[in-house]
Amino acid sequence: EDFEDIISKASPEPPEIEIKDEDEAALYFTSGTTGAPKPILVTHKNMECAAITENRHHFQTHEDNFIVIPPLYHTGAKMHWFGSLIVGGRATILTEITPKYIFEAVHKERGTVVWLLVPWAQDILGALDRGELGKEDYDLSCWRLMHMGAQPIPPSLIRHWKEHFPNMQYDTSYGLSEATGPGCIDLRIENEHKLEATGKAGFNWEMRIVNEKGGDVARGEVGELIVKGNGVMKGYYKNPEKTAETIKNGWLYTGDMARMDSEGFIYIVDRKKDVIITGGENIFPV
Repeated sequence: EDFEDIISKASPEPPEIEIKDEDEAALYFTSGTTGAPKPILVTHKNMECAAITENRHHFQTHEDNFIVIPPLYHTGAKMHWFGSLIVGGRATILTEITPKYIFEAVHKERGTVVWLLVPWAQDILGALDRGELGKEDYDLSCWRLMHMGAQPIPPSLIRHWKEHFPNMQYDTSYGLSEATGPGCIDLRIENEHKLEATGKAGFNWEMRIVNEKGGDVARGEVGELIVKGNGVMKGYYKNPEKTAETIKNGWLYTGDMARMDSEGFIYIVDRKKDVIITGGENIFPV
């Protein structure tokens, strides 16, 4: 049977299936930075949380067109886009990552929000600096927000970007697959002056920085970042022991070391498993 035959035999009525918030919706895999990738289960509530959080951070409306560059099997790409999807916004999925192709997509499709990784932003800046790409050749007036994430963002890169795009908004966020992607920590567009920071607790999220005993550390001290919210996964697939080790009393232990400054901004320091203990001191690799 071909696709059209299957459709012709299907009922036009929606299936009589009641979907609940806690029903499992998707199976994702972690990135595996400290070991083999682990399968995780997320619920409909988890995905709803991610979409709403993204929308509230970036004020997306039905007029937005999210330019999707990373593959959609990444929670980051999908959940950032969902912030537009829940208000009827469009998305344009790209098949290339060259600076010219990205500019052409924004120009032709009237893209408003673009999520870039550091290498892609560096490629764009390099092409502009060398004169290989000209902003004047494209109508980029619709492009209001450049969002970066998935890795540490060099402040010098953002300052360089602002030289070319002084009026464009910038934001970055922190997330992990176990929290249904990005957003549990977010810088916010109004905090561009805190370029070195990762951000504060995202919309409808709580966060703490704790020591080995689970107690809060003092401001400025390094500890493990833990987060709590409706985006916390249901658990690792068929691995209750690992789930219990990672989620305690609703708090997701991220495995990332962080510190908080006097204004409440979070700075990610390193992975917990990368800590070197010598002379009774915890040393974090550069």
